[in-house]
Amino acid sequence: GVAISAIPAALSLRGHGSQQAGETATAHAESIAFRRAGLGVMSMMSLVARRRRKKIHWFARISCVDAAAGSSDAVPDDDLPTDEQLQISLSARLPPGERIRRKMATRSEETLRRADESIEAMGIDLDAAAAEMKQRMQLLPPLPDEGPVIAICSNSLTAKGLPFPDSVEAALRELLPGATTRWFNLGQFGDLAPEEVAALLEGCEAVAVCPSCGSTSSSIQIAEIGFSSMLQNLPDSVSRVVLLSSYVPTEQPEPEESSSGTGGALVAAMDAVIFGRSPQQQQQRSSPLRVLENLLTVAERERGALEAPLYATIVRAMPGQTVEAPQVIAKLPATVRQATAGLRSMYVGGVRSMGGGSGAPDAIRLASMSAVSLALAFVLRRGVDVNELTVVGHSSEGQKEWDELMLPLIGPELWRLDVEEPRRALAWVRGWVDFNYCRGANRPGRAMQRAGLKTPVEVRHTLQGICLKFMPPGTRNPGGGFDGLRDGGLEILVDEPSEHRRGRIRVRRCSYGWRKKPMEGSERAILSKLRKDWKMAESLR
Repeated sequence: GVAISAIPAALSLRGHGSQQAGETATAHAESIAFRRAGLGVMSMMSLVARRRRKKIHWFARISCVDAAAGSSDAVPDDDLPTDEQLQISLSARLPPGERIRRKMATRSEETLRRADESIEAMGIDLDAAAAEMKQRMQLLPPLPDEGPVIAICSNSLTAKGLPFPDSVEAALRELLPGATTRWFNLGQFGDLAPEEVAALLEGCEAVAVCPSCGSTSSSIQIAEIGFSSMLQNLPDSVSRVVLLSSYVPTEQPEPEESSSGTGGALVAAMDAVIFGRSPQQQQQRSSPLRVLENLLTVAERERGALEAPLYATIVRAMPGQTVEAPQVIAKLPATVRQATAGLRSMYVGGVRSMGGGSGAPDAIRLASMSAVSLALAFVLRRGVDVNELTVVGHSSEGQKEWDELMLPLIGPELWRLDVEEPRRALAWVRGWVDFNYCRGANRPGRAMQRAGLKTPVEVRHTLQGICLKFMPPGTRNPGGGFDGLRDGGLEILVDEPSEHRRGRIRVRRCSYGWRKKPMEGSERAILSKLRKDWKMAESLR
């Protein structure tokens, strides 16, 4: 009875007690009351803790509401839950699928953060790596906005010295920088003194000669005189002359046979067997513009080894309307291809025929104005390493498509092969070169002979592969370095894939100076070993 009567007394004391006593006095009074009531200590502590948790939860809700309402007089409470606790509480209320998705996203962000920290600790520049990858995707170096200075000589210009509309020259004008392009009338060079011709062309690096395809015999004779005067008085700054041989072939009478029976038919048959020329090609060689081609060929051959270099290129085309796919036909070296014994070159029709059988064109086909102008612009600004090329078809995709078509003519290329994994191929090529040609092959001796070479080679890594340069004894100039080696070499390049092509390995000639003959024996040794070892490596995968 005493214990029961003590409980109302404790509650009355808690309700009317002093406010300064606080929770400590209340808890003390409750403890006395519960002890008198026979309750255990553990039950008393559990009840007090439960009431405190309810109070803390109530204050936390009030604080969150005040913070959401933007209350300025909210007092921070150290007992508020942390961000991690709130995140756990929120995740517990989400559906299982959403919870797993968010957890995976959080882990991905954490992985990326760790990767960034590791890359930064290793000193890797991601921007530089991206720039290098972009540069590797470029098959050719970017052209400058201005230059080189180019002279266009034609016998069909207006009174203002500009090309007529709807002509090859007009289409070419749109592709060349206007500030560095000069226009001349081809016939006027025949009336000028040699000093005046040299002064007009001074500072030009390339000259394009575009005689009209519809010219009469008299106008062609005037163009011949002007062209001859120009070739004889070229300044040393001009290193490339491009002749557009565009014409419509006419029927030529067949040569008469002699009384002995060995006449024109026999000569034509021997020409076809020895040189591989069809009757259509023989007809092409009899064109009136053949005179200009001979002038350019003779001028290049007569240029001495000690004189300034002069590279001559003849672009043959018959302008007209056509829907045929664009194609470039040129003679490329047959160092490792299946060619007739004794022949050093064979006809290869652009990229489309690099991997399959191709032959000399049997008939002259049309080429659109855009295709001819794009080919001329490429040869003038970048240059090619073949003397003659034929352009046919119509170009619909512009300069990018034409860069791909003209690419085998730079070097020129000797071999190419499609690969599935370009990066693996690049690592393999570099390791292959280091193993075979970087262990004593740069000087005469047993290591050079073991590599199958007759000439020492010097090796450098490039962005797209490897560059090997031939270095005959006694030819290295002091202070010239690797760039000063001009006795030829090979570049082994690995191209990254693009939207229109696969990754590939390309081998092309490089660093052949003026009047330097190709070292075909060393080229054949390197290429044959490359093909053999690559085939073996692929078979062991």
